[in-house]
Amino acid sequence: MTASEVERREGEAPSGSAGGGGRSLPCKSKDMMSPEIVIDIGRRAIEIGLMLAAPMLVASLVVGLIVSIFQAVTQINEVTLTFIPKIIAVFLALIFFLPWMLQLIIGYTSELYMNIPNYIR
Repeated sequence: MTASEVERREGEAPSGSAGGGGRSLPCKSKDMMSPEIVIDIGRRAIEIGLMLAAPMLVASLVVGLIVSIFQAVTQINEVTLTFIPKIIAVFLALIFFLPWMLQLIIGYTSELYMNIPNYIR
């Protein structure tokens, strides 16, 4: 919860909007989420998604680079040569990083569920 949400009380405007600058409407945060909370949830979901995809993408990138260098050195120009090593690398990265990935997504989901009462206040 941000500092501005802590300062808000039911039926009052945020403390920074006193004196006519900013919003002067009453804060109705009891039945709706603030835009800051929605943006924070979305930003965090995108970060988690990128972190979950990164191990497999990096493994595929590294194997693709190694196979490309091998093809350049040996002058083998087979387009389909990179697919099998990449699939194997992604599968191995998934097996290796799966416990960490599960811990990450379970932590995010449980944090999200535990904070539902705070979001709807």
